[in-house]
Amino acid sequence: MNLTGKIALFVGGTLFGSAGFKLLGSKDARKVYTNVTAAVLRCKDQVMHDVETVQENCADILADAGAQA
Repeated sequence: MNLTGKIALFVGGTLFGSAGFKLLGSKDARKVYTNVTAAVLRCKDQVMHDVETVQENCADILADAGAQA
């Protein structure tokens, strides 16, 4: 690739990157980030609740097994 082509690719990449930063920093994008983060936190809470339930059930099983032994 010649020097002119390399310069054109560099300039194009720089412009594309600049537009990307503006898009990612927009108010609409921030709203999306907020909604996604809230959904992830809700999911985390549900997973932690399920883990606690499984741990409690395992403890009950272990206690029952100890009582039978």
